Amino acid sequence: MTTTIKVGDPAWILDTNRRGYVRPDGTRSGPPLRAEMWRDAVIVAETTRSWVVVRAELGPHWECLPAHMVRRVPKRAAEGIHNGVALRREVVDDDIFAADHLASIVYAVRRSDAAQLRRVAAAIGYPVPE
Repeated sequence: MTTTIKVGDPAWILDTNRRGYVRPDGTRSGPPLRAEMWRDAVIVAETTRSWVVVRAELGPHWECLPAHMVRRVPKRAAEGIHNGVALRREVVDDDIFAADHLASIVYAVRRSDAAQLRRVAAAIGYPVPE
């Protein structure tokens, strides 16, 4: 799916340093949820080969920022996650789903019987010898 991307469009940066914790009073704690790791960003510039992305709260004066705060995403990689940056919300949603459910799905598949495993293999296109 090709999307028209332009300067000023939203983007998202994966910040694995964000933390969240649940306290005895019921407020959230523990490892951060994947959804909380994605921060709002914006495409601030374009070169012939890449998009320049910074976190939204850093403002429009990105030229003054240190290099580690400015992310460049190759235009050819705009459909996925590159250098911790996603340029489409659908990519972020897919990453959150995978991070939140992968371990549970793998655990469920491990507990499956042979018939269920054959159906899973067929669903994902895994070649099963007859």
